[in-house]
Amino acid sequence: MANEVTFSGSSAETIELAKSFWKSIQPPPAPKSTLFVSGLNHRLPTASVIHNGFSLSDQSSRSVVNDGNFLGLQRHLEDAKKRKEREEAEYIQKMTSHREEVQQTLAQRKAERLKKEEISHRRQRDDFLDMSESSEEDEEAAEAMAELDRFEEILKQKEAL
Repeated sequence: MANEVTFSGSSAETIELAKSFWKSIQPPPAPKSTLFVSGLNHRLPTASVIHNGFSLSDQSSRSVVNDGNFLGLQRHLEDAKKRKEREEAEYIQKMTSHREEVQQTLAQRKAERLKKEEISHRRQRDDFLDMSESSEEDEEAAEAMAELDRFEEILKQKEAL
């Protein structure tokens, strides 16, 4: 009688609300797991033991080792290993050739860029030389530019060494 509660002098609606409140505070027990069913054998069957002490699975693995299939298996594994090594070598060669192509392309672009820079520097010098008004200034400027060109050539030769 300790678990039973009575409501006297209350309306039916209030009684229903009170019952639902108490049920929410004390929920029913959680259902048991149905993953394991009692009465059933949950273990997988194993190979039976033969009277000489070895199971059927041991005998089947020994027959593969002693059989002619083992030699075929060995050949297959060796062929697979050789094929894998050959594919790795081809991949490495392919990556090396790709890298060399990229380096050649970059070298060509660099050479083209340097030629364009050299041409643009020469145009700037030519424009500068055209600005002078007298022939003496032109000759002096041409000599100065020639000296600068010789100096740049000497620097390039030193860098090449």
